[in-house]
Amino acid sequence: MHSKSFQATKNDFDKDALVIFLFVAHLKEILTHALETFRHILMDFNFGELLLGAGHYSIVLSFYLRYLEDGEVRNQEEQAMLNMLYYTIYRKSPEKLEVASIAEGLHEVLRISEMKKEIQAIFTYNYRHLELVEKSHDLSFTTPLRVHSSYSTDQVLAALGYYNEERRPEFREGAIHLKDKNADVFFITLKKSDKDFSPSTMYDDYAMNEWLFHWQSQSRTSVTSETAKRYIHHRERNH
Repeated sequence: MHSKSFQATKNDFDKDALVIFLFVAHLKEILTHALETFRHILMDFNFGELLLGAGHYSIVLSFYLRYLEDGEVRNQEEQAMLNMLYYTIYRKSPEKLEVASIAEGLHEVLRISEMKKEIQAIFTYNYRHLELVEKSHDLSFTTPLRVHSSYSTDQVLAALGYYNEERRPEFREGAIHLKDKNADVFFITLKKSDKDFSPSTMYDDYAMNEWLFHWQSQSRTSVTSETAKRYIHHRERNH
């Protein structure tokens, strides 16, 4: 049995087939560029959607790109995203920085054209290279956080309103209780090492299955405490 190497040149292919192949290979790039052009023309970075299998989309990056163009905040969710952007840049509340508001603090950065262009370029790059599929949450309150997306701790706290116009409280622990939202928020480190964690904080946290997560409460939380009761009876209390 003899094998024969295969070589082909452009002339060996049907011209129409080459055109079709080229179009398919660059279909996503072509449609992405077209969608971005429409969004810039319409000044609406939420306009349109690419339907190429699983859609890669970020509500936060979409808002930021639009906000850099028109500077408008249209609803409560967008205000929360503005909080996230502010606390991504700054480590202090507006009051501590002696600015009137979060919007003014951001304006101090964005009014510098070089900074604005750099930030816009970063957001655009990140948007074009998304590798996630966001899913909406079923929380009872408004927040721009989405399932499967990645955020820093500061961004999560800002999105939940814990960091806001008035204050940026110190946050050193892995759990906070948001009374106004009737919710507890847990920050978990799945991969722990002896050199970074003390024996009392080597909590046994792990996913049990697709729907259940085993979370070990803080060592100082007794079963009879109000905090523990809130954890244990969260279903009955709709918490």
